[in-house]
Amino acid sequence: MSGNNSVQSTAIVIHQARFGENETTFSVLAHDLHHTDKGSILGAGRPYSHDDKLALMSVLGEYRGSDLEFLDATCLASSHQTLMWYRPRRKTLLNLRGKEVMVAVPSLVFLVHKSTLYVAAYKGDRRPERNTPLFHCSLPNIQSSLGQWCAGGNLLPDRPYQGQIEKIEAMFFESPFTHWKPEFIASETPERYESDSQMIEFFNGIKGKARFPTSQLKPMEAELDRWMRHITRPKNPLHH
Repeated sequence: MSGNNSVQSTAIVIHQARFGENETTFSVLAHDLHHTDKGSILGAGRPYSHDDKLALMSVLGEYRGSDLEFLDATCLASSHQTLMWYRPRRKTLLNLRGKEVMVAVPSLVFLVHKSTLYVAAYKGDRRPERNTPLFHCSLPNIQSSLGQWCAGGNLLPDRPYQGQIEKIEAMFFESPFTHWKPEFIASETPERYESDSQMIEFFNGIKGKARFPTSQLKPMEAELDRWMRHITRPKNPLHH
């Protein structure tokens, strides 16, 4: 080995060993890389220590720090795979099977997780809390009891950030609404609107109203925190 060498990086190696037919074990070792004039040499393995973990956390912290962004006032939660925010109730232009209708829309919570968008409604127009009850949003193209949006040909980010909130909302509302599930409709007589063509009739019936009929929203039987954790960690139960 040349006298001019230094440790500039460390390799983390997972060693797996099999004992018999059914028993396996593994260990995590750190190997210093010695860079010389003639090339790089992998040093002897040593147990992956607490100091090694702190060094890795420092590197990752510096990497994450480079993605500094302004906090959006409507943001509720954010991680590298997940972004959740709220949208207070307001009049909104919807594209219903090619026809545009301006209607009142209830307050909504949007959650993007692993390139999938989920939408739920809540009552009131203030920032929702962890224990805020959620409801089905009664909007088309929602295909599951969790409020999963059928994105069609739209592509959602796998690493969402707050600067994309406006763009994702526009994608949701400007994409043609083509179908819906009758069991999620905010109506005392949902059987009147079972077909996809009848959803236009529903929204025509509320387009002159100042507010969405939130008293008829169908409950999800879940609070905000539980809904979020069930989507991001599926093993958590949705209901109590």
